[in-house]
Amino acid sequence: MPLSAYDHFAEILESWGIPVGHDIEAIIKQAVIDGYTPDQLELILPDIQKTQSWLTRFPGWAQRVKNGYNQLSVDEYLNLEDAYRRTMEEAGLPAGFYDSPSDFGNWIASDVSPDEIQSRVQIAVDAAKTIDPTARNLMARFYGLTTGDLASYFLDQKRALPVIERQYNAANVAAWAERSGLDVSNIGHYEDLVDKGITADQAAQGYGSVKTLADTFGKLAGVYGERYSQGDAEQDVFFGNSDKRRRLAAQEAATFSGSSSGATGAAKRQSY
Repeated sequence: MPLSAYDHFAEILESWGIPVGHDIEAIIKQAVIDGYTPDQLELILPDIQKTQSWLTRFPGWAQRVKNGYNQLSVDEYLNLEDAYRRTMEEAGLPAGFYDSPSDFGNWIASDVSPDEIQSRVQIAVDAAKTIDPTARNLMARFYGLTTGDLASYFLDQKRALPVIERQYNAANVAAWAERSGLDVSNIGHYEDLVDKGITADQAAQGYGSVKTLADTFGKLAGVYGERYSQGDAEQDVFFGNSDKRRRLAAQEAATFSGSSSGATGAAKRQSY
């Protein structure tokens, strides 16, 4: 069955990604009544371009002109979107990251060329590849994040923060724990530390001490039927909560003092 003039109008707009909602539907119906044919679509475009459906689909359209740049044709606009999208896909960026009209609208409005985007993406990918291998392996192990995911973090930190920054920071903190021989089986533990403000720099400086305290006071706590864990050592080193360690040290000091005043040969342990 041949398409009606209305259907032809709708088909063209939908091929541009514009759903024919009530605002556009009324314009098309009136155009058909007035005798316009689909090859005269450009005559009713000014009215369509005022609709919310158009502004949602082409968010950079009006802002580009306001920014002082030339107006693009629909084909030019779509070609720019395709070029941006190909760049993202070829770089391995994750689905959902900079691949929608709203994402591309700001670039188009600011007259950002595909070549510039390609350069920015390449820098982001290169930066992602320079991430410490231990942290990158942890991100792959716990989050399944590829180089493309990491590139998105570098490409646009604000966009990546809700999902990737927390994971990125947690992996970097955990990487220092792993280097020190500590347990990194629960990445949520390191996410909690990040949420409390611990940075990779602090982890780099602190995890050697965490390991020493966890080993030393872990053994000492066992002597007294208590427990001094990695988490206790982290509380001590990163947050200054040393009550448990001091209590164990005082207990050991009292025991040592008692044994040193007793018979020779009594077991002695180092005080802390």
